[in-house]
Amino acid sequence: MPKTCCVTGCSSGYQSNKEKAPLFCFPSNAELRENWKRAIPRLEAGGFHFESKNVRVCEKHFDASDGARTDEHIVNRVVVLLQRERPRLRTDAVPRIFDGLPAYLTKAKPRSRPALQRQPAKRRRELSPQCAAVEC
Repeated sequence: MPKTCCVTGCSSGYQSNKEKAPLFCFPSNAELRENWKRAIPRLEAGGFHFESKNVRVCEKHFDASDGARTDEHIVNRVVVLLQRERPRLRTDAVPRIFDGLPAYLTKAKPRSRPALQRQPAKRRRELSPQCAAVEC
């Protein structure tokens, strides 16, 4: 079976598409695999199943920060960066970019929220005995 991108509307991996984008297998980790399945806007129907060993997702559906294109090696006590022939995904990468689909189907990368800084509780002022005796 040919290896093509499983995202609806993506033509990566097809012979008619001249642009070659790297394809990534689904992760073997069950929890991460479920995250990928939830993120990809496609139903399992018509003979398609995410559990198939041939299911792939192309590089176009990941943020640039999700992949590494260089490897760092130490040669003679000098750090050397070598270009990778094929990018490698971070272990927690999840596809999020789905061009050509309605905006509500594309999930934005969650932003890290700053830690809350609690304000000290304000003490209630007690009325002085003189003020309490006066009626309004």
